[in-house]
Amino acid sequence: MDSLLDFLKEEKPDIVTTQETFNEHDPSLPRFLRTVDLIKETCGLGYDFFDPTFKNLVRGYKSDRGNAIISRFPIEQTSSVLLGGVPGEYAEGDFSTYPIWPKKLQRAQIKLNGQELNVYNLQGIWGTDGKDTEERLTVSQKIIDEVKDKPRTILAGDFNVDQKAKSMTDIEKYLTNVFKDELISSFNMRRKTSPGYASAVVDFVFITPDMKVLSHNASDLDVSDHKPLICGFEV
Repeated sequence: MDSLLDFLKEEKPDIVTTQETFNEHDPSLPRFLRTVDLIKETCGLGYDFFDPTFKNLVRGYKSDRGNAIISRFPIEQTSSVLLGGVPGEYAEGDFSTYPIWPKKLQRAQIKLNGQELNVYNLQGIWGTDGKDTEERLTVSQKIIDEVKDKPRTILAGDFNVDQKAKSMTDIEKYLTNVFKDELISSFNMRRKTSPGYASAVVDFVFITPDMKVLSHNASDLDVSDHKPLICGFEV
């Protein structure tokens, strides 16, 4: 957590999207359960949309786990789409249940310089590889249905799908893949034991054609088991 917060303090982001996040507020609880509050405090961000997906039993605690969009600018509207999985309570480390953990696509409509900016954030269906499945193709279509007609849109997250899969290339028909073909892996191999992660790209940022990429980078700092993707955009 110290490394993560130091990294964010240095980057000074306007918008942060996170997955596998907890959002408790009791200061007596461990810091990993208070991630959203700590990011807001560290970065001076005043607005958030936390979207819980299921109850997670982890390290002796039971807490809502989900995705979060944290913003410097006002969040005016929010929505959420269930992508798949079975709602319920799940224990961390029980790999047999990972494929049915529920996953959501969340949207925050942000007011920025008098314009509306749509920010989508998700974690995709987990599997032992990143290949297309019927469920992942269905998820891809749900994402496309949400984003295809919206201007000034950012779509980001851990898609849990290989960048060459049809599930991903279908999305590229509507949005620009900011890191297309640039990454060898989106994982931090300091925290992975399986060598397959070294050649797997599952984290992506997409934007609509009406936005301009000013900068983009996949940091190799040790702040997560995935590499944080850092982007600068002109809206």
